Amino acid sequence: MNSIKQTLALILAIMSFALCATAQNKSNTAIFTANQVSVDNQAKIEAAVSKLAGVASAKVDVASKSIVVTFDEGKTTLDSVKTTLDGVTGKTTLKSLNGKTTLDGKTTLKTTKTTDGNSKTTKAPKTTKTTKTTGVR
Repeated sequence: MNSIKQTLALILAIMSFALCATAQNKSNTAIFTANQVSVDNQAKIEAAVSKLAGVASAKVDVASKSIVVTFDEGKTTLDSVKTTLDGVTGKTTLKSLNGKTTLDGKTTLKTTKTTDGNSKTTKAPKTTKTTKTTGVR
């Protein structure tokens, strides 16, 4: 009976480890747009982003002025990808992440580090704008 419990405990431990290892290698696909995308700097953009650890691919579409980047969230962050793109193309706008549209860049996505060292991408809280009204009688 003890042997069966030990075997089950070992199986559960192996399954837990496998799930953790899989969770750490989360692949993300982000689509950015930038006004300064051209045939002249296409290769430069792709090369700069591809140098980041965890970037599986970077593809520039000159016609739509978009850049599609697939990266491992366990090795690099969305902010790192965007910062690198901004350095090469000027200002970039995140259009979608994993197929979820960001409403023309108006929905802000925030990448934060979790306690276990991984990164997590979430919507940033909305800021409220306070306006002062003057009473008119």
